[in-house]
Amino acid sequence: MVLFGDDPPPLVIDARRARERGHRIYVARIVSEIKRPGESATVWDIAEEIEIIEQEGWRLDRMVESIHGSSMLRERQAFTCLFRRDG
Repeated sequence: MVLFGDDPPPLVIDARRARERGHRIYVARIVSEIKRPGESATVWDIAEEIEIIEQEGWRLDRMVESIHGSSMLRERQAFTCLFRRDG
């Protein structure tokens, strides 16, 4: 399954580079806009970013919501994701 076109997102390029350099840990900060604050919702953009990084051979190990704030009337949250790679 491929979720992007010809130009992979920067996080994918970085994840690929980290794998090619032999790193076993990759940390990414993924930012998402909150559509309806105060309501439970699926965060598809975060799920898609995680999936495309995992396509590069990484597996999500830990995820922490690291920032929740407002910017120009839009609320955003950031997730710091720790990925691991075996061997």
